[in-house]
Amino acid sequence: MLRTSTPSANAEVEIAVRHLLTEDARFDDLERRTSHRDQLVRPVRIELPQSNQPLVAVTRNISTHGICVLTDRVISEGITARISVHCLETGSTLFLAECRWGRPYGIGWFISGWHFVNVLPSSR
Repeated sequence: MLRTSTPSANAEVEIAVRHLLTEDARFDDLERRTSHRDQLVRPVRIELPQSNQPLVAVTRNISTHGICVLTDRVISEGITARISVHCLETGSTLFLAECRWGRPYGIGWFISGWHFVNVLPSSR
């Protein structure tokens, strides 16, 4: 059964969460976007050239021009890769994309921006 009243949040937790959200909004303001991006959190697999093992990552946001992903290793700018984005109702959508930028995003994490080149036929 759902509760009809919401418990009040711990004041320290509320401050910490608001700080994280404000910091995230400032990060978005720093990006040089060419189009509006929508938040989308999905698992992805990045198939890098000369690598037998796909890189597992998570999306941060997406637009008709590109995608932003979080990984546990740095990705070189200018590299072209196949990015498979998990779909909830169908198989994955496979894109050919070029890494336009990348930088550290916390301890042991990296964020990178990718420009879509094309949609590829997937191997479903």
